[in-house]
Amino acid sequence: MSQICRLRVSAWFEAAHSLEMMPDGHPCQRTHGHRYEVTVEAMGSVDQKTGVVITYEEMLEKLGTVLSELDHRNLNDVRSIGETTTENLCRWVWKRLHQVGLNRISEVKIQESPNTCCVFRNE
Repeated sequence: MSQICRLRVSAWFEAAHSLEMMPDGHPCQRTHGHRYEVTVEAMGSVDQKTGVVITYEEMLEKLGTVLSELDHRNLNDVRSIGETTTENLCRWVWKRLHQVGLNRISEVKIQESPNTCCVFRNE
């Protein structure tokens, strides 16, 4: 039987954006900001020698590296995101985490308000 562990870390960043593709008069067309909470899940088998899948420190370090590219910025200026929807932002964070070497991620969740979030899994 395979034993898999899921580990999660969270971090926050603040940024502004506007959703220009929204219908005329929609409030999200205007520039506004969020305090985004980003939760990343890594999944894998526990290494028999070290007793861990990955350290929380490594996860937090790599997540911090990626989020520093977004913190206190206008997300519309980060062209590689595309339309700055939460869905595209999740995919962007996933891709960047892989680029900085965090390859065991199974999920990225971005909470943009107390009532709304997006969860991305590459299934």
